[in-house]
Amino acid sequence: MNLTHIEIIPTGSVPSDQDAHAALSCEGVLTIFSDNEEYMRSLARTIGTLRNGRGSGASRCFEPLADVPAEHLENAEEMCGLLICKGCPTVEAGHLVQATSQFDRFFQHGQHVDRFYLAVCKVEL
Repeated sequence: MNLTHIEIIPTGSVPSDQDAHAALSCEGVLTIFSDNEEYMRSLARTIGTLRNGRGSGASRCFEPLADVPAEHLENAEEMCGLLICKGCPTVEAGHLVQATSQFDRFFQHGQHVDRFYLAVCKVEL
């Protein structure tokens, strides 16, 4: 089975690098969405350093998605070649369904108002 989108929200677990890379189709998008900026930085470091192979010939497994809205790029933070964007990802950035979770009550009551996301695409090996 090839997926065109894998989306991870705070209640989910992150697939392994090989699983995510193998599961995504050529045009696939991996979107990770959270209210925890440090968590997003940690994931960006992990995903940004994933390589296929070893040594100087090793290639990246993922690269930043090109379809991120321009207004999200203005305040994006670069981490290991990936972009951590502030805000809610759009459909183009892989956020296909507007869903609610138990964490939404924190957003509604002002405890965790900032949201961050990574949107990356598969690099063909």
